[in-house]
Amino acid sequence: MLPPILALNINNLDWGTKGFSYALNESHLPGLVITGSLLLLSVISWSVMFSKLAMVSGAAQKNYRFMFGFRKARTVMEPYEANFSVPGSPLYGVYRTGSRELAIHLTGAIDPEEARRSRLPPDAMITPDQMGAVRNAMDRAIGEAVVSLESKMTFLATAVSGAPFLGLLGTVWGVMETFSGVASSGSSASIQSMAPGVAAALVTTVVGLLVAIPAMFGYNFLVSRIRTHILEMHNFSAELTSLFEREFVNFSYAAPVSRDGYDSYRPGPAPTMPPYPDPMPLVPAHPGAVGAAPPIESFLPPRAAARVPEGPPINPIAQQAALRRQQSGQ
Repeated sequence: MLPPILALNINNLDWGTKGFSYALNESHLPGLVITGSLLLLSVISWSVMFSKLAMVSGAAQKNYRFMFGFRKARTVMEPYEANFSVPGSPLYGVYRTGSRELAIHLTGAIDPEEARRSRLPPDAMITPDQMGAVRNAMDRAIGEAVVSLESKMTFLATAVSGAPFLGLLGTVWGVMETFSGVASSGSSASIQSMAPGVAAALVTTVVGLLVAIPAMFGYNFLVSRIRTHILEMHNFSAELTSLFEREFVNFSYAAPVSRDGYDSYRPGPAPTMPPYPDPMPLVPAHPGAVGAAPPIESFLPPRAAARVPEGPPINPIAQQAALRRQQSGQ
C-alpha cells in the first residue's frame, strides 16, 4: 500500500482557488478597491525587488573586476593615469573621485578633465589640508553611491508595513457590512446568511499577506547586500587614504615641497624655552603681616563686619555660618 502522500492524484487536488474566487465574487466595492490597490502594490514591490537584485548583483561583479585591475597596478595612481574605468562599480566611483581630486591638487589644474590629461609631476606632494579635501571628495562619492543603492527601497518597506493593514481594513469593513446587512434585513443570523460576507471580507487579509510576505523576505535580503557594499566602500576608502598619504602627503610643512629635496627641508632643532618663573610667595596666614591678605571685614557690609570675632581668619563658609547664627540669636 502506497503512503498517502504518494497516492495523491494531482488532478484531483483542491488548490484552494475555489474559496478565493467565491470570496472575490462576493466582495463589495470597498473590498474590491482595497484588493486592487494591494495587487498594484504587489506588482510594484516585485518589480523593485527584481531591479534592485540586478543592480546589487551587477555592482558586486563590477567591484570584482575593478579590484582585480586595481591590485595589478604598480602604483596607486596608475589606473587613473591609464584611464582604467569600470562604470557602475561603487568602488570605482570612490577611486575615480579621490584620484581626480588628488590630481587637481598635484597638478594645480582647475578643470578635472584637464587634471586627468595632465601628467602627474614625479616630485609633487600635497599638504595634510589638501589630503583632507581628497577625503571629503571620497566621502561624497560614498554618499552618492549609498543613495543610488538605497533608492526605491521605500516601496518595499511600504509593502511590508502597509499591506497587512490595508488587508485588515478591508476585512473589518467587510465584517461591518455583513452584520449591518443582517441587522437591516430583520432575519435571524445564520451561518448561511453570514458566510458570503465574511468570506468576502477575509479575502483582503489574504491578499495583504500575499503582498507583504514576499516583500519582507526581499527587503531583508536586499538590505543585507546593500550594507555589505557600503562596508566595502568605507574599507576601500580607508585603504585608499592610507596609500595616498604614504606616497603623496608631506606632513612636515604646510606648503607642498619636492619629494627629491625633502631632506633639505627638514626642520631644525626646537628652540629652547625660557625657564619657568619662580612661584608666587605664599601669603602669610597671620593678619597684619607683610604681604597678608586683606581682612575679611573689608568684604562684608558694615553691620556684618562689626560682628566678626577677633582672631586669625577662618574658613569663609564657616564665618558666614557663624554670622547667620549670631543674627538669628538676636
